[in-house]
This record gives sequence, C-alpha cells and structure tokens, in this order.
Amino acid sequence: MHCFKRCTLALLAACLIVAIAVVVWARSLHGLLASPDPLRKADAIVVLGGDVSRVITGADLYREGLAPRVLLSYPRREERFEELEREGIAYPWFEVAGKELMRLRGIPDEAVGVFGDRLTSTVAEARTIGERYPQLKSILLVTSPYHVYRARMIFREQLPGVEIIGVSARHEKFDPDWWHDPEMMRHAIMESLKLAFYLAGGRR
Repeated sequence: MHCFKRCTLALLAACLIVAIAVVVWARSLHGLLASPDPLRKADAIVVLGGDVSRVITGADLYREGLAPRVLLSYPRREERFEELEREGIAYPWFEVAGKELMRLRGIPDEAVGVFGDRLTSTVAEARTIGERYPQLKSILLVTSPYHVYRARMIFREQLPGVEIIGVSARHEKFDPDWWHDPEMMRHAIMESLKLAFYLAGGRR
C-alpha cells in the first residue's frame, strides 16, 4: 500500500514536471526561434528557399537600399510536383516565381541572382553561398520567422568570416501563442526537431 502511494505520488510529480516543462518550452520558443537582428547595410541579400513570400521581404530590403544584390536559393524540387509539370501543369518553383516576383516589384534583373541546384538543406545553402560568393563580407539572411535562429547559426558556422544578419520574412506569421494555429504549430514543432538534430551533430 505504501509503495502504491509513493509510486502514485512520484508519477504525479513527474507528470507535473513534464507539464511545466512543456508550458515553459511553448512560451519561450517564439523568443528563441524568431530572433531577428537589427537591420543594417550588407553586401547582399540572401533569400533562403521555402515560402516564396520570403522574396517579398528580399525585394523590400533591396528597395530600401540595404544591399546592392539579391540572391535566391534554388531548393530541391519535390517529385510529386515535377510529375505535375510533366503532365503540363506548371508549378511555381521558388527560384522561378521569386525572380518574377522581383520583376513585378521593380527590381532589375541584373540585381537578382540564383544560387545552387536543388539544394536540400540550410547547410547546403550556406556552403553554396560560401563557395560561389567568397567575396561577401556581410549578408542579410532572409527566412521565415521560425527559421531565423537556426539559419543564422548555420550560416555563421559555415561562413565564419562573414557577418550574418538574420531577417524575419515580413509576410509570414509566427505569433508568440503559436500553439493556437495549426500551421504555426506544425512549423514550431518541426523547427524544434530540426534544431535538435542540428545541435546533435546533423550537418547535411
């Protein structure tokens, strides 16, 4: 009987600790992941692959005179969307739609470049920028709000001599109470797992 009571109390205490830890994690996650740097001028604006709305922020930064060039990632293309293209249904690939969006916002073609070829990760994007543009000394790194912390960490590790300025895409939502929205919840959980993987040594 005494063992049962002790075990029950221990289990309840463990559950309480886990619940408190989850609440603390949930409330602190936004401040960790979405932590952009103060804006300042740089040699180039690098827009990471993902939601094409990131490109709008890249265009805004160019028009604000913060850098003379915008570099768009060429991320991996998913097979299911390539199959649609083979069937004659055009899919808005990130780098293609991004360049068109730049034109629509008045950015000259000569100021826009594309880097990489079907890049599969943020690490690959950072390495490609380092190889293709070794002359860069500073970068405005544009990505989704929930991705700023990890992206900046990766770029600083891969490009130790380059000043990396993390910029949160202005047209993507990631609120402090992200758990109330299914899409933001998915992004938060996936980004937490990716961050844990990276910190554990994942460098792909």
